Amino acid sequence: MKVEELPEAPVMLVGAYCGYTKPDNIEQYLRPLVTEINELHERGLMFGDKMVHTKLRMFVADSPARCFVNATISFVGKHSCLKCSCVGVHEANKMDSKKQDTNNNNLPLPPHEDKKYLFLYKMIADVEVQLTEQNKKLDQLTTKMEQLKQTIMNHPSGIGSPATAISTPAFSTVSPAFSTAETIDDLNSLELKLCNVDMQNSFIQWLKMKINRESNKERACDALNIITGPNLLVNMSWTGKGKAGAKVALCNFIKILQAIQDVSGNCINEELKAWMQLKLHHSDNMLKSKYCNKSSCHERKNKLPKLD
Repeated sequence: MKVEELPEAPVMLVGAYCGYTKPDNIEQYLRPLVTEINELHERGLMFGDKMVHTKLRMFVADSPARCFVNATISFVGKHSCLKCSCVGVHEANKMDSKKQDTNNNNLPLPPHEDKKYLFLYKMIADVEVQLTEQNKKLDQLTTKMEQLKQTIMNHPSGIGSPATAISTPAFSTVSPAFSTAETIDDLNSLELKLCNVDMQNSFIQWLKMKINRESNKERACDALNIITGPNLLVNMSWTGKGKAGAKVALCNFIKILQAIQDVSGNCINEELKAWMQLKLHHSDNMLKSKYCNKSSCHERKNKLPKLD
């Protein structure tokens, strides 16, 4: 594995697999890797107090491994080209895709006869089986729901009359409850929740209901005040650096910043960064002025007798 943001870092070995033969089922072999990559892409990876968002850029493989991962025929086959349908010619113990086979009129094989399509057909069949099972479960749940409705309608107390019949919406419209984050754990938990699109939309609506300002800058600052408590706010900075030591880096909470940006009228990133830096600096100054002692000259001035 190679980290793109660290070009000087060496290539890291994540895992090594060995055996006498290649796996027979590429789906069973690569499915755990694909599942883990999808989860990391959705929720990110936590390193201490920092949330790192991962993104897969590419797979680097040689020709045999590329054919194996793509579930196609070997790179020395006549139909080995993944970019066109040309039929290669075998000459001098090697396959030349530039020279086309005139005997086959350069026509590709039908999909049901071409080996590189067999894996796709197997995947389609598996998906159809899964859809059939889900449809059966859906039919069972629908039947059970109709039975419950009928039971309510036939209740002797009359609560199931048509005027008071209970409707069954497809999705719940009640917004989940959100609260102010008082600790870094609360903030990390909120960041993970907002990876869900529906949760993020509900969170944005919750913020808009609490903010009545017209200025985009004031709306962004109010949103930050609602999201973070005062004790946590004074221990935050944009980059995580502070004069007294390390602080909580606000720039690492991507989903929270996206929600603040949406509430503040979809301002550009540079404007949001400047507003957040100013807000955090102002909170730090307010904390210092709260606990600082008055100078001795002010104390002596208060002790002087007042003139009539």
